[in-house]
Amino acid sequence: MQKLIKQKIQELSSLGSGNELCMPHIELFSNREANVEGCLGIIEYDSSLIKLNCRGITVKFSGDSLCINNMNDGLACVTGTIVSVEFGM
Repeated sequence: MQKLIKQKIQELSSLGSGNELCMPHIELFSNREANVEGCLGIIEYDSSLIKLNCRGITVKFSGDSLCINNMNDGLACVTGTIVSVEFGM
């Protein structure tokens, strides 16, 4: 058992640093707000569509009166009436 655990730890550490293994984290608060951790930038932005670059994937919010209220340190706060959330490459 100990040998298996050591082997798994070595495999994970050989993959790279923790930042490379992290994926975006999204918290939805009803359909009115979404906090997106791991956001690297804005690809597209208007009141009905917000598309974000998030560590290798894109996250697209569609809806009404959409806006980014806050964006700093990799965290974006999208507010408005969120109708759908889509993921892409």
